[in-house]
Amino acid sequence: MALIAEDCSLVRMDLENILQDAGYDVYQVGTGEEALETLCHRGNDVQVLITDVQMPPGKLSGFDLAKICAHRWTHISIVVASGTKSPEAQSLPDNIAFLSKPFSAHQVYETLGNLGPVRP
Repeated sequence: MALIAEDCSLVRMDLENILQDAGYDVYQVGTGEEALETLCHRGNDVQVLITDVQMPPGKLSGFDLAKICAHRWTHISIVVASGTKSPEAQSLPDNIAFLSKPFSAHQVYETLGNLGPVRP
């Protein structure tokens, strides 16, 4: 299963189509808090997390969510995406990839491939 945490519904739908074409079952949420709740209940089923950096006002940014996920669910491949903010050097663990928006399906597949074998 792939989990998408993205506040923009159009980006969520685009990512859902990309990941479904790759063979994933996809679950979408609009906030970091919803993503964390989903992980707490279904984290063992999730293989991929793709999260936006800037989420609606709340406690968790995409960077925060990615770091928590990397620490608690080490089997999940994580991609952080943003069109406005880039991670500073050393701000993300090595097992988290960054993807600049806008992105293509090919860039998503390539980024996931660089994280290692991820199977739907």
